[in-house]
Amino acid sequence: MVLAEVLGRLELDGITISDFGVREGLVTDWLASHARELTTLERVEDLRLRSVIQLAQKFDALDYEFSALYERARLLQDEIAGRMTAITNRRLFTLSVLTACMLPSTLVTGFFGMNTKDMPFQSGDGGTWYALLLVIAAGALT
Repeated sequence: MVLAEVLGRLELDGITISDFGVREGLVTDWLASHARELTTLERVEDLRLRSVIQLAQKFDALDYEFSALYERARLLQDEIAGRMTAITNRRLFTLSVLTACMLPSTLVTGFFGMNTKDMPFQSGDGGTWYALLLVIAAGALT
């Protein structure tokens, strides 16, 4: 009943109330803060002054709604940034684990890749296979 009278005084056909608006009490807060203006608007005789008051009320309501929208957008941005940080941390963790697993085999293959004299397994048959087993063993130990 009160809402219908308020809508009539503001010359609005209807309003849309979201779950967030009801949950936060935006409508009731706005009605409570503008109760004095809503009752005095009928008493204003000057049409121009009444129009200015109505516009001021509408702009005030828009300012309030934009402030709430800004706050919700800021919270959403913070939540998205937090999720992106969590995704980045998971990817860096995976990369760190893979790097740690590959480090021993990289060191062994780097050692056997040097072109110097007197390398182990160089003189006998199957030296490549021994080096490969050493690389696999080093990887398995990590």
